[in-house]
Amino acid sequence: MKINDICINRNKSNSCKNLNVKKCTEKLCSFAQTKEQAEASRENAFKRLASLDIEKQYKIAVKYYDCKMPWLKGSVKNEG
Repeated sequence: MKINDICINRNKSNSCKNLNVKKCTEKLCSFAQTKEQAEASRENAFKRLASLDIEKQYKIAVKYYDCKMPWLKGSVKNEG
């Protein structure tokens, strides 16, 4: 079993990439995610973003995604 099969945030030294802990607590951690869970979470977030009106999407894209909208097909980048 690979290290990241349990959690994608676990690194080779058995610590966490996202939390300030020295040792991964594996299944006890409420932040633990498999690759499949992380992909599903991202997909759900992108569906939610795509459901917002275009003005809100644009504001979010500017603030968090360098003006890109990866939740739309083709990863649209707005000019200007």
